[in-house]
Amino acid sequence: MGAVVKDVLIRQCGTLKAAAIELGMDLGQLSRDLDSGDFKFKRLDGHEVLKVAIARAMYGVYGDDDPKARKRRVIRRLREGLEELAEIEGAA
Repeated sequence: MGAVVKDVLIRQCGTLKAAAIELGMDLGQLSRDLDSGDFKFKRLDGHEVLKVAIARAMYGVYGDDDPKARKRRVIRRLREGLEELAEIEGAA
């Protein structure tokens, strides 16, 4: 999700540095938060345009209208199911 947020911030603000300034953050901290997945969406409070853009991008990537995203979700669920079966087999 960090990559989606980062892409939107760059598209909306021009640069990641400008996005950091807009959000009242240090560039280094913003980069670390996005890369590690620790970005807090609370930081978007008061930045409605960014919230809407990020929500739309997230839906585009993870929503049901994208066949590739849907395939990724199905594959992830299947892998989780296979892992669960392996655990059951190992416990038996």
